[in-house]
Amino acid sequence: MSFTSSIYYLFLAFSVLIYFSVPWKWRHYLLLISSYVFYLSFNPRYIAFILTTTIVSYFSARAMNFAATEKRKKVALYFALFTELMLLGLTKYWNPLAQSTGIFSPINILIPLGISFYTFQSVGYIFDVYRGKLQVELNFPRYALFLSFFPHLLAGPIEPAQHFLPQIQKSKSFEARSLAFGIILILAGLFKKLVIADRLGPIVNLVFDNPKEHFGLGIAFATLLARYQIYCDFSGYTDIAIGSAMMFGFKLTENFNRPFFSSSISEYWRRWHMSLSTWIRNYIFYPLIISSASRLGFSGLIIVTFLALGLWHGGSINFLLYGLLQGVFIVIDAKTKNLRSHFYQKSGLNRYPRLLNSLCIFITFFFIIVPPTLFFRSTHFDTSVILIKNLASHTWSFTDLTFIFRNSYLTQNLLIAGCSIVLLEFADWIQKAKYNVAEYIWSKPIWIFCTIMILCLILILIFGKLETNSSFIYTQF
Repeated sequence: MSFTSSIYYLFLAFSVLIYFSVPWKWRHYLLLISSYVFYLSFNPRYIAFILTTTIVSYFSARAMNFAATEKRKKVALYFALFTELMLLGLTKYWNPLAQSTGIFSPINILIPLGISFYTFQSVGYIFDVYRGKLQVELNFPRYALFLSFFPHLLAGPIEPAQHFLPQIQKSKSFEARSLAFGIILILAGLFKKLVIADRLGPIVNLVFDNPKEHFGLGIAFATLLARYQIYCDFSGYTDIAIGSAMMFGFKLTENFNRPFFSSSISEYWRRWHMSLSTWIRNYIFYPLIISSASRLGFSGLIIVTFLALGLWHGGSINFLLYGLLQGVFIVIDAKTKNLRSHFYQKSGLNRYPRLLNSLCIFITFFFIIVPPTLFFRSTHFDTSVILIKNLASHTWSFTDLTFIFRNSYLTQNLLIAGCSIVLLEFADWIQKAKYNVAEYIWSKPIWIFCTIMILCLILILIFGKLETNSSFIYTQF
């Protein structure tokens, strides 16, 4: 039941209709059933993993809440962490590490969709209960819904318990405005996914699946397109997730804030996958600061934190290198901040703040954000090595791009996706700098609103790459 399938929207509409038709006290039970039905639709065996995580974390949090001593609280905490991280490690990391190291043998085990997301939510909840920052949730169905709410189940956003649990307990009445805004976000997400990400996919795949056949500018251009593919795929999922939740009256955490308009790598990580960045900061970086690991110093802690972020994406060397590069860039950014400010002042660039900001955005995007995408997008380390070698040992030429323009299908995809990216960036700029587009559309008469939504849907159906097996990149994480 993919977010891009018609059956999902029939399921969503039916769930919303039933949700607001039953008394409030039964609604979270109904939503919990809907969430499990959604998850079961992918593979019935997945349910065993999320139920295990839910049961272990729920009863461990209860045990911590009623523990008479600090020792018993720690026992409950360690039991929950060991069980959940072991489950995550066996399903997600065992086989990649076995294949890359050869130290141990791979095992035949299922990898549940979204296991990193609901495991991180659960771990955050357990830590907050242990620290006394959060009151334990004693109602099991409500807690189960917190982990399994179907809009964010597969790829987030990673919801803090403080943000989501109170919304479950609050009575909601149907609001036409929430429904309308939800529709707008869903259409925006489908546009990003089907018209941009899935159109860029064939071009990116051709290069990264056949690294020996491509060189220089072709590899650089494919890496640039891969960055946009990943962004539009993931932020498209997030828009659909937030829009779907909004229809039920729930507000999910914002996950993206025009990340490609960041003037530094530090700013980029405050705008990109914001729920994961916040989780990493609260539950890895800050605890490391007050632990014995603080002896590593700021730079060492940043590197360790971003290695963990890379490892979250998967157990391959490529993801570790991706995380390492991000950490190194963050450290360099922090260490050179005063030096850069001094240079801007001496050169007079600080007298032209818009020009300076545009220059910083250009450098950050093309020289810091895009290049590590080569490691992120490559399926194997050997692929990355070949691509880097072919990128560096070949004189860049526009003939490197002929593999696109010789193929009318790829050319059409690039033209549609390219124009759509320009339209997307313009819409984002209008949304952030001028006025709220959704509010503007909603302020119009209902027939105008419906006409605009229908036209948007028609454009998606015409220009979107419609495939029944289209999946989202981040659901594998």
